[in-house]
This record gives sequence, structure tokens and C-alpha cells, in this order.
Amino acid sequence: MLKYKLYKDTRSNSQFKGCWYARIAKSDIITTRQLVAHMAKHGTAYSKGTMWAVITDMITCVHELILRGQAVKIDDLAIFSIGIVSKPAPTAKEFDAHTNIATFKLRARPTGEFTKAQLMRVANIMEATYYKPVAKTTANDGK
Repeated sequence: MLKYKLYKDTRSNSQFKGCWYARIAKSDIITTRQLVAHMAKHGTAYSKGTMWAVITDMITCVHELILRGQAVKIDDLAIFSIGIVSKPAPTAKEFDAHTNIATFKLRARPTGEFTKAQLMRVANIMEATYYKPVAKTTANDGK
């Protein structure tokens, strides 16, 4: 069950200032070790050690390939790639990577059985309990 909580857009430059939105209320983060333990409970034929080795090797390879500029598709999950956030330069000649590239970001685009359309069909959602709706946003809110 997915849970959401409400927040109010208070950005002064927003055309939707004062409107309320929902965002997912994350309950906790599952580590790789916890994921392996969860998978082991599903009656797999592989040991936790084998699953740990395969998953950690996969993570290493995904990092390596993404840093080469390749996109990595893990079927029915996501296509992972790297993106950049850059600042404008007046001309192409004046563009300098050290000055104009602000940061890098990891992109994950859902694919296969995990697309937006599929999630709309199968996700169950309810409002989270025990939280106070937030009427303040930060610079990263509302994206």
C-alpha cells in the first residue's frame, strides 16, 4: 500500500501558490542486504551469499556502464542513465564544461511492467496517518 501526504505550494512565483499537492510518504529504505534477505524468503534456489554476489556485481557494472555514457535497462524496472544540469553560455565557443556543467544526476525511467500506465492500474494508495500537512515548501519541492 502506497501512502501519501499533503503539502501546500507556497512559492511566491508559482501560478499554483496556495494549492495542495500529494507526495509519497516513504516509510523506510530497504538496503541491499535487506533486499537479499527478502528475496531469500521467496523460496529461491540460490543462497543469500550467491544473491548478494550477483546483485553487488550488477551494481558495480551498472555504475561502470552509466559512467561510460551508456543507458542500462533492467527489464520491468527502469532504464538507468546519467544526465547533466548545465548553466547557459552566451555562445558555444564560450561554453566551458568546468564552469557551465553544474552537476550530474542519475536518471531512472520506468520500463516494461513498471511503467506509469501499469502503476496506475495496480498501485493502491491512501493518505498517511500521523503527519501534519506541510504549508511550506523548499527550493526542491514541486518538481
